[in-house]
Amino acid sequence: MALLGGLAGSPPFFADICAWDDQDSTLALWHYGAPPSLARREEEIRYGSEGREVEFTLRPGPATIARVGLCRGSLRMLAIGVEITQARVRLRRAGARARTLLTPAGAVVRRMLEDGWEHHVCLVHGDVLEQLRAIARLAGMSITEL
Repeated sequence: MALLGGLAGSPPFFADICAWDDQDSTLALWHYGAPPSLARREEEIRYGSEGREVEFTLRPGPATIARVGLCRGSLRMLAIGVEITQARVRLRRAGARARTLLTPAGAVVRRMLEDGWEHHVCLVHGDVLEQLRAIARLAGMSITEL
């Protein structure tokens, strides 16, 4: 999260990929807690009765999903170029629909499962794929771009 936030200069969103849609090649992203500055519209932000949980749809635009993980004793990186759509998400907590740009959404999920990627990912607004490639190369990590 710190890596992506630093590259993009904006807050990252910690997320689960909880569903996908083959027809429009989107991933449904969801998680508890997120900075309200990521919200699509300020008037859509809703807080739970205790004031800690927040619910909203992320603002649209180009974004990058990434994950650094450990596999067989070595670090590796996952990078997915996406476009956050205008679609309102009606999941509890913060969420978004992210259209995949390089690989169909269903293939992204299958590859993550087959390759044993951890289920949490990080999203940041903006395209930072080039920077992630450079970091992976300099750190000696393999990178899987989807």
